[in-house]
Amino acid sequence: MTILEKSVSDLADALEALESTLEGQLNDVSAKNDLIDAARRQARAAQGHAASAGSDLSGAISDLKILLDDHKSEPKAEAMAQVEIRINGRDYMVTCDNGQENHLQQLAAYFDRHVSQLSEDLGQIGDSRLMLLSALTVCDELFEAKNRARDLEGAADELDPGTAGAASLAIEAATTRVNEIAARLGED
Repeated sequence: MTILEKSVSDLADALEALESTLEGQLNDVSAKNDLIDAARRQARAAQGHAASAGSDLSGAISDLKILLDDHKSEPKAEAMAQVEIRINGRDYMVTCDNGQENHLQQLAAYFDRHVSQLSEDLGQIGDSRLMLLSALTVCDELFEAKNRARDLEGAADELDPGTAGAASLAIEAATTRVNEIAARLGED
């Protein structure tokens, strides 16, 4: 092979390599163009969605304005009273109906006495457990009081008419005597 033939062969190989490289680059450009086209389609779709969302948002804002106007025209409910209570050395802010503040303070003081007593008896066993045991103690007292009230109602039902009548006569006699004494004192 002569130098000229070798040069032609090398040139052909170089052209072939260049052609292959260009073909690869063209494929890359084509792929990038496809990606660009896809991105443009997505952008157009997003613009459509944004326009639709903007219209929906505008409608929602209008609805909110109407609701706010309606809310402003409604009479305002009276605010509930805020009361600070203390249970087991901790302050709690609670709400109650207006006028019930003193009653709530009394309930809190009563409950706090139970919590304090249990804390002394059992030591610090954790706030949750201490509150639970105190609430159960108060519930036990409530149940006992309800049972006593039921027993007393039952005892009143068991009085015979004679006993009830005699008690009524004794009360009437005492009333008459008090009225007579009051009348005599009024004369003097």
